[in-house]
Amino acid sequence: MIKRLFASIENDYWLSDPAKKLLSLLQIPFLKVSLRHKDFFESWSNPARILINKLAMVHLENDTNNFYRKTHSFIIFILKNYNDDLSVFAKVEKVLSELLQIQSDKFKKNIKKVIKQWHAQQVVTTEMANRLSGQMMPLVIADFISEQWFSILVSTYLKYGKESHRWRQNWQALDILIMTMTKEVNDELIDKEAVLFIVKQALKESTTISRENRNKTLHGIASFLDHGLFDDEVAYDYEDIIKLLINGYSLADKQAIIGLNKENADPLFVANRAIAMRMNINDFVLFKQSNQSILKSIRIQLTWMSDARNVFVFTDKAGKQHAVFNLNEVVSMLSNGQLSQTRDYDLPILERSLYNILGDVHDDMAKESTLDDVSGLINQKEFISKMHEMFDQRSQLEVGANNSACVICHIDIDQFSLINDTCGYEAGDYYISQISQIIKQNFAENVIIARYGIDEFILLLPEYSQTKALQIAEEKRLAISEHHFKWDEKEFALTASIGLVSITEENEVDVYLKAVVTATTIAKEMGRNRVHYIEYDAIELNHRQELQIWATKIEQMVNDNMLDIRCQLLQPLNNESREIKLVQHYEMLLLVKDDNDKFIPPAEFIEAAELYNKMVDVDRWVIRYVLDWFSKNPEQLAMMGGIAINLSGQSLNDVNFYPFIVDIFAEFSDIPHDLICFEITETMAIHNVSYATNIIHSIKEMGCKFALDDFGTGLSSYAYLKNLPVDYLKIDGVFIKDIVNNSADRAMVKSINEIGHFLGMKTVAEYVENEEIVTVLEEIGVDYAQGYGVEKPILISEFMAIKNGLETRP
Repeated sequence: MIKRLFASIENDYWLSDPAKKLLSLLQIPFLKVSLRHKDFFESWSNPARILINKLAMVHLENDTNNFYRKTHSFIIFILKNYNDDLSVFAKVEKVLSELLQIQSDKFKKNIKKVIKQWHAQQVVTTEMANRLSGQMMPLVIADFISEQWFSILVSTYLKYGKESHRWRQNWQALDILIMTMTKEVNDELIDKEAVLFIVKQALKESTTISRENRNKTLHGIASFLDHGLFDDEVAYDYEDIIKLLINGYSLADKQAIIGLNKENADPLFVANRAIAMRMNINDFVLFKQSNQSILKSIRIQLTWMSDARNVFVFTDKAGKQHAVFNLNEVVSMLSNGQLSQTRDYDLPILERSLYNILGDVHDDMAKESTLDDVSGLINQKEFISKMHEMFDQRSQLEVGANNSACVICHIDIDQFSLINDTCGYEAGDYYISQISQIIKQNFAENVIIARYGIDEFILLLPEYSQTKALQIAEEKRLAISEHHFKWDEKEFALTASIGLVSITEENEVDVYLKAVVTATTIAKEMGRNRVHYIEYDAIELNHRQELQIWATKIEQMVNDNMLDIRCQLLQPLNNESREIKLVQHYEMLLLVKDDNDKFIPPAEFIEAAELYNKMVDVDRWVIRYVLDWFSKNPEQLAMMGGIAINLSGQSLNDVNFYPFIVDIFAEFSDIPHDLICFEITETMAIHNVSYATNIIHSIKEMGCKFALDDFGTGLSSYAYLKNLPVDYLKIDGVFIKDIVNNSADRAMVKSINEIGHFLGMKTVAEYVENEEIVTVLEEIGVDYAQGYGVEKPILISEFMAIKNGLETRP
């Protein structure tokens, strides 16, 4: 654990290299602490744990400054004096706290300086815009005002204040120049020498203007005052002057305002512009910047915005100004992922590192959970995952590039139940382990082999032609049939039915899996102990035709309300140690009606909607229907405790989805937002994770919650968890259904539960089918259970009647 902990600290990109260098010196002392004090990883009050978190808070820019030398002396003190007494850490923590207070004061001072500087610029900008709005300005005067006099006025405001004589005098000089431009006052009444004197004095005091530029400016203003020479002129309205000056552009730069006002009709740009306009002071963002060809993510804080949100000023962890962007730049970076919102809290280093360790453990266990204990082969879900990976790789090839031939082979052992029924499951497992070895023989490393069911195997054969695949399938069929299995003086010689399908194009994985299982079924129906190859196109054509029929009906079914909603309980589980009482809520489940108004499973309807990009319409129907129902039945919502609504990846990718949510919430304003949770699926296709994260943040700001469904089914799980700000973690049912008998599944659920709780999330177990599963989940500490063992789904329209005992529960 200590080795993992310090490896995580070494790779933590929030920490500077000097900080990592110092913390690495503590590895041995903290190993001693962890061995002698068992609460180190569990107790927040452990002095050593408090100390390491505070050490990581010290901002160390380099290894030569005073903060570094002080901190280094603290660590040397620990190395020399720690044996077994934790008071050593408490003593160092006390003096370290004083150092951190000094650092905090310095940070606040830096922040105050940044804010004061930009506030001064805002004041001067506003005053300038009030005076110059609509005014024709010669380029020489426009350039002088924005390039030189603007900074002088800002400096005057900061140095002398708004009530000072110097402040009024400098503005009077500008006002005289403006009167000269407008010709509203007779030239004889203008004291040109006084104006030149004020300008000359102010320019002389400025440390940023060279003597050459100073003389050039004075000559230009004198010529203008003497002769009123008007070269090319510019004029702007109030808003344009604000934009130019606050962004540091010259009023003489005619092209700058064109760029600042450039409209972008791209829907993603429009949506991200709305997100940028909702950003608040003190929000944290991740900023990806290139440093010597290395892309590094740093955490910066929004410290100041102009009144019209034309300028966004970000500071680093020392409180110093790090970056200044205009609105269009912020929107562009949100769109391309260079800028992304991050969680509004910052975990201490130890908690951050333990979080990473838990993630590593989760990934290790996820890899272990992909193996079948009996056969030693990967299991079904891992095989499907690898098929998805292969399809993704093939789809990324350039257009016109030839994908190599690939065949799926499905092997089903005929009459396998004879062994289980006659000799028991132990014998059956032993037979499967032997057959696994037979199937694995003589294959190259790139062939993927999995146990697909109790008596089924599946193979992915890359670079195999139809002829070659048929030949190897026949060899395996013969080898299986010739294998004689002996157990307790009984002998069996079973056969196998084998199906084959060639992958001819990138399509849905499920379609190919259905096709190859169909091929095996045909082999069985033809008498077993044979190989059958099926033309993929025939299966695909039939499946596509079915989906196309569904696709033609989707719009009509949505418009004619040929859909309905069931609800299923998420029941809080008993846990006496839980500090906060959990509240039940219900998930909304889609139902589909056929032409005879009877309910049918929605699987093909949803598949067609996803394939033909209709899920946005379906999601919007569900949201509107559910909110309308509970608006008319508020007592039912109160009884339920809350509702969860599923969202597709298409909706989160839809740039018009957030405006829809804003409008629908305004329409049903009587529905409390904190009772609404949106569920998103780990495996759904989110094309732009950064944009989706921003949308989730924005909806959460309205009071809603989010849940991540089907968690744990792939190695992408942990990455999703780090990127998507969710409140509930729904553990995939594949780990739940056999948790009573399968120790690997139990360990996996325990790991996921700990990760979720560590991040402040509530955990939900799906597919809870009986009381035995509930008991195990309660022992682990999972928060909620959902499934037929808790409560079967109920039509939303029948809920109240069933709960009040007026109708029989379905």
